[in-house]
This record gives sequence, structure tokens and C-alpha cells, in this order.
Amino acid sequence: MASDRDGAAERFGWVHDLPSGAVVLVDGAVVAANAAAGAAFGVPASTLLGDGLLERVPAVRRDEVRRALVAAVDQLILETDDDPVRYVALDFGAPRDGAVVASATDVTDYFHAMMLLAYSANTTMVVDPDAQILWGPVGRYAAQELDSPWYGRGEANPFGWLHPEDIGAVLESFNHVIETPGIMHELTVRTRHVLLEDQWGVATIRAINLLDDALVKGILVQTHAEGVDEIVSLGRTTGSFQSIAEAAPIGIILSDHMGRPLYWNDVARTLFDLGPTDRSDGATPADVDWPALAHDDHVDGLRGLLDAAFQGGRGSITARFDVPGGDTRWLTVTVAPQVNDMGEPMGWLATLQDLTREMLIQHELEAARERLTHLAGHDPLTGLANRRLFAERLHRAIDQVADRPETAGAGASEGEPAGVALLFCDLDGFKPINDTFGHDTGDVVLTEVASRFRAAVRDEDVVARLGGDEFVVLLVGYGDLARLEAIATRLIDATSTPIRAGRHEVTLGSSIGVAVAGSWDTADSLLSRADDLMYQAKAAGRGRFVLDPTIA
Repeated sequence: MASDRDGAAERFGWVHDLPSGAVVLVDGAVVAANAAAGAAFGVPASTLLGDGLLERVPAVRRDEVRRALVAAVDQLILETDDDPVRYVALDFGAPRDGAVVASATDVTDYFHAMMLLAYSANTTMVVDPDAQILWGPVGRYAAQELDSPWYGRGEANPFGWLHPEDIGAVLESFNHVIETPGIMHELTVRTRHVLLEDQWGVATIRAINLLDDALVKGILVQTHAEGVDEIVSLGRTTGSFQSIAEAAPIGIILSDHMGRPLYWNDVARTLFDLGPTDRSDGATPADVDWPALAHDDHVDGLRGLLDAAFQGGRGSITARFDVPGGDTRWLTVTVAPQVNDMGEPMGWLATLQDLTREMLIQHELEAARERLTHLAGHDPLTGLANRRLFAERLHRAIDQVADRPETAGAGASEGEPAGVALLFCDLDGFKPINDTFGHDTGDVVLTEVASRFRAAVRDEDVVARLGGDEFVVLLVGYGDLARLEAIATRLIDATSTPIRAGRHEVTLGSSIGVAVAGSWDTADSLLSRADDLMYQAKAAGRGRFVLDPTIA
């Protein structure tokens, strides 16, 4: 088991390139951990390896935690045995071939705050001076008001649930909160009701600047929902609102009655690579068809939201934008209608929350999981299928023969795949190359042989390395005896051609056993028969193939 974990540690070295905390576990033991994961636990990453992570928790909980690590539950909160105590959240990906990647996040501060603040108000959250969510939201209505994780920076737009007319007052009050630490500020606003669509509730927002508080380290915001009111009209943008919107930490765009952008705040212009008032190409913000900058998969949905605003609709979409400067940005766009004094739509208001950093981290984790899936089924040296993936494909092919016994031992007919053949290849003369020139040269030779074998067969054929210098080729619908002989000959020729490995040129050969599946065969019996035939080829002088005597 220790050697398996050592090998896994080499395979998962890429975890050290991830920007956020991550560990890789095999059978509940850590085989790889990056520096950010060590920082989450307050220790060097190397101390987490093996059972080191388990030893960070109190002894009375280790059996419980060990079972949870082996089971790779969706999320696990670990309480460490430190003084003071740390809390670390492990979020597990899907297990792959006995290994699993888990992100590691220090949630100590938030865990303390959550215990103190939960249920103290309808919604409680902590934000930074840019109004970005740091903790929460928690509370009775939090899950309905904001779609956000229970810890860490939320991806929701904290202004998206406010009535557009009240955003200016909230921003002005928020600036006062920042300027007066330790003083509670209170404001009554209209918010989207959490239960009734197309209606507004009245809520009291209380906020206090606790940036210097060792526990909170942010601005504590609480909302207390009071009542339900009818939708009220959004008046024209005033100079006061415009000056406040310019100080907003989110992008804001207002349209005219034709849906053309009428006003962009500084953040919105920056997000779309516009100048202070004009684009470098001379176009003004009103000329910019900004929805067209969204990725093809998102354009229709975004335009649909903007059109719906003229019928009183509202909604949000997270979309990818390719901005004029060449950058790619992910934005959550929340759209609400502007209405006149008669309640008639006169345009839309769009707020823009930048999620680019969060999306990039998410994509990096997805790529890591895809790499883990690939490694589970492929030989890390040659890139060929490994024994596990080969066994899956062989069992599937044998099942096909069992379902169609009339095709056993037969080639393809009328364009239909039929017949299963297995070629077991062992390299002749490989061991002396390893012994004479070293394993690095041997690895170059094995990689080149794998490439030549792959080129000698069809794309749909399976070429696998079982280990050492043993290779197998699985053919489904192999054609006829002449084609089998031709493929075996090509494989022998592929190995007999000299191979350049650094300063050395080496020549080897291959002995091949060719077996064809019968209706009585299992995967094991077919592999065993091909192996026996390979040894007959070696005994007959090497550098040749021996055919299954059952082949007609």
C-alpha cells in the first residue's frame, strides 16, 4: 500500500500548481498536498501526508474522520486539535480509481461568526469595503434571498435584491458606514420579496463597520424583513444617484426607452474596456452593443432579459464576455425594469458583478479532475490504456461475443463489427537495453514503441501497456485471418526498426501471440491463451507471431 501511495504522489504532483488549497487522498490517506492546503491547517504541507491530516483532529474524533475521508463525503468540516482551534472545510470531488481531489479552505473566522450570527436576523452577512461578500449570508431567509455558499466569498450580487430606486441611498449609507467605524447605521429600503414574485418587501438594513474587529474583520450587515408592498415606480436617474453610482463597487448600466445604453458608471466602463467617456476607437458607450460581446451560448439569454425588462420582467444571468481589449470576463448581470410615474416600462437597469477570478479557479479545478480521470485509465509513461482500462474494454468485447455467438472467431461482414482478437506482445531484447544504458533510455524506447504500435492499428483498436515491456492490442471486428497476420507483421516491423534514444541507437524485436475469442471464452481465458501463444513465439526463436489454432 505504501508503494501505491508513493506512486500516487508522483502522479499528482500537479496539485502544487493549483492556486487554492487542495489535497489528494487514496484510501483516506493524503498522498499530495499543496502549500495553500498546509496554510489552511496552519502547518507545512508535508506534515499532512499519510495520516498527518488525520492527526490534526482530536483523538476522540479520528475514527469518525477516518471513515469520512475514506468515504469522500461531499463536504467535511474538520475541527483541529490546535489552541486556538482551527476549522477547515474539505470539499471532495468524485472518486477516480481510488483517489479523490479535495479543496481545503480555512473557515475558522466564518465558523465562529456563523455560530454567533445565525438566526439573529432574517439575513446576516459580512462584506468588505468593496461590498463583496466575505461570509454568509446566513439566517432564516438567506437561502431564498441570495444563492450563495455557506462559507467563503459568495458569487451572488448583493445589490441584486434591492429595488433599483434604493440602490443610491444604500450606497450613500454604505459610504457613511465605512467612514464611521463602530457606529450602527440603519436604513429602510424596498427589497425583492423572497416568497412572492413581482412584489417588493420592506426591509430594515443595519450595518456596522467592524473591519478592526479580530473576529469579524469586515462590515456586518443585517436585514430584517417587515412587510410586502406593491411594485413601485423607478424615477428618472438624478444627479445625486449618478454621483453615488460612480462610487459603486459594481458595474451599472442604464438604458433609454429604445434599450440603448444611456449611462455607464466607471466600473461598467472598466469591465468592458471603455475609456473614461469614450472608447479608443471613437465609439461612445451608447454605440457599444455590449450583449454582443457575450459568448455565443449566452447572447440570447442576455438579450432576452433586456427585452423582458420592457414588459416588467427581471432576472439574472452569469455570462462570459470577450471584451474589446482581448480579455475574457465572467459577469453576473442582473436586469430590472425602469418605469415612469405611470408604471410603464421606460428602459432597463443592469448591474454587473465580476466573477472572473472565481470562474478561473473553478475551471482549474475541473481541469484537475479531468486529468485525474485520464490518469485513472492510462499509463503515465506512454499514454496508452493501462491494465484497468484495458480490462474494461476486453470484458465489454467478450460480452459482445456472448450476445452474438455466431460471430465468435469470425471477422467483420457487411460492415458490421464482429469477432474479437487479442495480440499479446512482449519485447525481445529490452532488458539488456535497460541494464546497459539505464532506465531513462529504456523509458524513451518504451514510449517510441507505444507510438509505433498505436500508428500500426486503427483508431478504434485498443493498445495497452500491461507493465514492463508487455503490450496488448485488442481488435473488435478484425476482418479475416489475412488482416490478423498483416497487423502482427506490422507490429513486429515496428519494433525491429532501430530506435534512437539520446546518443544511443538500439534495436529490439517482439514476440506476439494472437488469440481469437470463442463463444466459450472469458476475458481471463482469452488473455491467458494469448500469453501462452506469445511464449510459444519466443520458444520458436523470437521475432515472430504464433496464431491461435482455433482460427479457421
